Amino acid sequence: MCSGPLNWATRAAKSLNIKPPKTAGAYAAHTRDGVGVAEIEGAAVPERLLITRTTTGGGVSLVSLSGEVDLDGSSQLHEVLLASVESAPGTVVDFGEVGFLDSSGINVLISAHRAAESRGVWFRLAAPRDAVERVLRLVGVDALIPCYPSVEQALTA
Repeated sequence: MCSGPLNWATRAAKSLNIKPPKTAGAYAAHTRDGVGVAEIEGAAVPERLLITRTTTGGGVSLVSLSGEVDLDGSSQLHEVLLASVESAPGTVVDFGEVGFLDSSGINVLISAHRAAESRGVWFRLAAPRDAVERVLRLVGVDALIPCYPSVEQALTA
């Protein structure tokens, strides 16, 4: 059974107990649960990348990714990461559910890192799978941007 963007977005919204969108396409939804704010960012090809942004009690932004970080979703990821580094004292990007990362994703990470540096806030990567970690090491991103084995370690470092 194929699911279109609206069905995917509706399922994602319901899983976070937020109101689903009325139309397909990119959208943001917010919920306040006493812990923080969650935003779902619908990607250009929603079956390929889900971006969820939450804010911790200390104001740190946690951007969780699921799927493939490639050209189709990189512009939206760029927007979310720049918004995070502009509004939070620190940002952690959770790669735990990412199976693929291409050069457009690498460029987004470097751009967000530079924006964080210029603002004087921190930017960290967390929990990359083996294939993604291999790419990060191959191009030297792991030497530029701190990368941690778990989200918890990235948040407390």
